[in-house]
Amino acid sequence: FWASASREACLSLSSFSRFWASASRAACLSLSSFSRFWVSASREACLSLSSFSRFWASASKAACLSLRSFSRFWASASREACLSLSSFSRFWASASKAACLSLRSF
Repeated sequence: FWASASREACLSLSSFSRFWASASRAACLSLSSFSRFWVSASREACLSLSSFSRFWASASKAACLSLRSFSRFWASASREACLSLSSFSRFWASASKAACLSLRSF
């Protein structure tokens, strides 16, 4: 009985041993595969982020240049508008004075 039982136990143990060896090999393959995937994915993410960073830097620089350019244009345009308005004011004052004089004279 003992010989038969110990033979059965040995067979079970060696069967479990083979199963465990196979399972651990599969787990190691999965882990190394995931590791390679993660390295590749993180590299891609870093490249994408640095690419976006360069794009954002370029876009914000362009936006700043446009805003500065618009500011200069607006300053120039408002200066011109003020000059035109004050010139028109002087013209209107002169014209209305002349009109008043004409009306009084008439």
